Amino acid sequence: MDAGTDEHWVKVDSHTHLAVYRANVGLRLAWGLKTGERMSFDGRPWEVTGLLADAFWQGALVARWWVLHVDEGACYLPQPFTEIVSTGQAIGQPIMDTAKASGVNLARLLQRLVRPGAGAAEFERYWNESRLTEVPD
Repeated sequence: MDAGTDEHWVKVDSHTHLAVYRANVGLRLAWGLKTGERMSFDGRPWEVTGLLADAFWQGALVARWWVLHVDEGACYLPQPFTEIVSTGQAIGQPIMDTAKASGVNLARLLQRLVRPGAGAAEFERYWNESRLTEVPD
């Protein structure tokens, strides 16, 4: 607001995509709301931004996930987690970047909804280059 004026401005952030389940329109998936976080991804030259994906049932928010938006929409990837993997030896426990199976499935779904033709192939290319390991939920 400028001093001495009566003008007020409101900034509104919202999702950029919405999918409605045809068999039951009470179930909706909205995504694209930016978290404001930019990050690097294991030395890759990708531009990566965090996004939220929300599930709604009858208009009520019932689930929220964090996904990665890679190269300005070329691909969606799941939220990565860093885990220490046991090798059975006390020394040299390796660290592995993982993604939960549900996050991988969600990212694949978003990719196919936004890019119905080449989306699946693009997801697989980025997924393989990410070097993430899918783990059960």
